[in-house]
Amino acid sequence: MKKVAFVLAVILVALPVFGGAIYDFKTVVDKGAGGLVGKASIEGSKVRLDITDGDDVLLRDGNVMISTDGGKTFTILDQKKKTYYELDLQQLLSSLGSVMNSMGGMFKMSFQNHNVKASAPTAGETIEGYPTTKYVVDSSYDLAIEVFGRKNVTSVTSKTETWSTDKVSSEFVTFVQQKGLKTGLEELDRFIEKEAKGVKGFPLRQIVTTTNTQGKKAETTRTTMTVTSIKETNVPDSSFAIPAGYKEVDSPLAGIESMMKQ
Repeated sequence: MKKVAFVLAVILVALPVFGGAIYDFKTVVDKGAGGLVGKASIEGSKVRLDITDGDDVLLRDGNVMISTDGGKTFTILDQKKKTYYELDLQQLLSSLGSVMNSMGGMFKMSFQNHNVKASAPTAGETIEGYPTTKYVVDSSYDLAIEVFGRKNVTSVTSKTETWSTDKVSSEFVTFVQQKGLKTGLEELDRFIEKEAKGVKGFPLRQIVTTTNTQGKKAETTRTTMTVTSIKETNVPDSSFAIPAGYKEVDSPLAGIESMMKQ
């Protein structure tokens, strides 16, 4: 579930966009699943993500994600099987939070000792021919999980380094975008909103280093996102249409979604 939530967070498009652009993206996670490689095509509020290398959790190699409402909902195409299914990312994440909140005494989750510190922006290196500003945000919190009376606390620290340019519109951002993400967990939502503030422009590179510590055991994960080959251009409407002959199927997350609605 954590991996699914991570992938949804990585590909979530929170705000409508205007204009046209095409660029390549790559997200690499040094431990476990979650990386994505592909091409983003944007025209107005329409978004298309062609996945070259999937995360093998939610998206497979060759899948295509299409949205016509700025990323609020997606149609996932399987080009090999010629099938598609609908996915509401925001609703899924919010429902997950609601399920956790509704489990009462069986399962309790809380986020304590929230702390976010943003360093003053500095001049960054030139990336893909664009001047950048570097933003560094350090954050930490304690995640307390209690299951049937047994409580475990994990301390989480994270350092996010972002190289962003103001020469490309921020309206073209289509992934690694936490702004506007709602999980349905009030404490976590407030923390995410606070952490997302401050970074301006279009991210060309982002490195997130996260350490989870439980007792004497600590594990560090490094996630690197890069954007390359940016081209501002018109994208034809046909790129955002479901091809003829494709059959609609149930979402692979249908079981989870059903559980959340109960």
